[in-house]
Order: sequence, then structure tokens, then C-alpha cells
Amino acid sequence: MARHCGPPPRTAGCGSLDFHALRRLLSHLHNPLVYVLLAAAGISALLGEGVDAGVIAGVVLVNMLVGYVQESRAQRALDALGRMVPTETTLVREGIARRVPVDQLVPGDVVRVAAGDRVPADARLTDACTLEVDESALTGESVAGASPPPSLSRRR
Repeated sequence: MARHCGPPPRTAGCGSLDFHALRRLLSHLHNPLVYVLLAAAGISALLGEGVDAGVIAGVVLVNMLVGYVQESRAQRALDALGRMVPTETTLVREGIARRVPVDQLVPGDVVRVAAGDRVPADARLTDACTLEVDESALTGESVAGASPPPSLSRRR
């Protein structure tokens, strides 16, 4: 029986508050400019300029909330796209080829890739004929490059 190697299931933290959401919200404070603004707010408060300190803190808070909302919307859109286009691959186990979701792959599986397929995981090529790979998402290049298969030395 194959073990599951897909992404871990998302779980919520304590109570009804999602720990990942809180962490994502607070991550918007992790920025050198925000540190400078918070220091300025603290200094303003120490000098008795409460209005200035409040305005600066308010700007930081609004920036944090807007960033969080935008990031949450983008994540929901990506999740929806991922659900709309389930990624499958042709898996060969015990000499039988069949289509399976990529999250059922385990290390050592043999995957058959045809023209137009997405490579579902890190893979070692065992055979290829005029292989071209579009790596633009990884490299930023706009054209597919020819990738000759490396020679594999047989283990003895």
C-alpha cells in the first residue's frame, strides 16, 4: 500500500481563531519600514504627541489590514483555481498505466509524461525523444528549452 506524500491537511488552531490567519495578519508587521513607523509612533507618544502617535499607529494598522485582505483574496482565488483544474498524471505501477491525482504519487513511482502534460514532481528521466520543457514559471524565460535526457549509470 502506498503512503500519502501530498500536502498536509490544513487545520485550525485553538478555538475558532485560525492560527494561520493570525500569523498571516501579523506577518504584515514584519517589514523594516513598519518598524520605523512603530518606533516613530512610540517616540511621539513618549514626547506627549498622542495625536501624531495615534495617526502613525492607525496608518500601520490600516496597511496591515489592507495587506491581509488582499493576500486572503489572492489565496482564495488560487485555491479555487487549484480545485477547478485537478492535476492528474499517468502512473505506471506493476506494469499497468493509469491516471491518478498527483497527490497519490510516492517517491520511486514511475510516471509517463506525454506532450502537453505537466511534470507532477521532481523526476528523473529514463527515456525521452525530442523533449522540450517550458520552465518559464521557474526561470522567467519565455520559450521552451530542449532538454536532452542525462545518461543514467546502472547500479550494480
